[in-house]
Amino acid sequence: MRYKKLILTLIISSVIISISLIFILYSTTSANTFNKNSSTRVSEVASSVLKDYDLMFVGESDNEWFNSLWRELKTYNISIFELKDLEDILAKPEKLRTNAIGVLIIFSGDYLDKNLNNTKFINSLRMIHELCGEGRCFYVAVGGKTSRLFDVLDKAGIYSVYQPTSKGFTYVNPAYFNPRAAGLSLKVCTYESKKWIVRGVFGSNASSIEGLIEGLADWLRDFQSKPCVIK
Repeated sequence: MRYKKLILTLIISSVIISISLIFILYSTTSANTFNKNSSTRVSEVASSVLKDYDLMFVGESDNEWFNSLWRELKTYNISIFELKDLEDILAKPEKLRTNAIGVLIIFSGDYLDKNLNNTKFINSLRMIHELCGEGRCFYVAVGGKTSRLFDVLDKAGIYSVYQPTSKGFTYVNPAYFNPRAAGLSLKVCTYESKKWIVRGVFGSNASSIEGLIEGLADWLRDFQSKPCVIK
């Protein structure tokens, strides 16, 4: 009888140990899977693309998307400057002529809306574009009224929102619906004695900051690698 009890005890103990091991194994596996799926870091490809540029965040803003983008990019080894206004860039124009591929000048849409009719702001933007050199400056608006990016660029003579039609010129803003982010890039193309500018428009309604960063990186990489079409 004692042997039967001993055997029964051993069987029960074995079952308990087996269940415990299965539970531990399941818990460990679940934790590892959760960690992988919960990672919100952007890809190395995206971060490596942005590292080739100087990023300038211009103007103070309460816009959460604008501020979140700045905070997220600060966690990577990317060249970022925080500037109160465009005058800060004009005070140190050498920042526009570094060894970087180009300069991303980033505003919040609300900041641009506030400065839409600010003559000093528009004149400063025009001067910065001239100092930056052909094809080196990329302009981005994040959060709020992002369509204002093309309006201020139009006023500065960098982009035209008025397109010719059979009935004259019509207002056409590529970001009229105010996407989460909008941008403009300029590429200088040459062939023999000809030279022309190709414009690349960016728009994103990404649902996360990481998705927005990935989109920006894709835009920069694809636009720069796209061959010029001979006119």
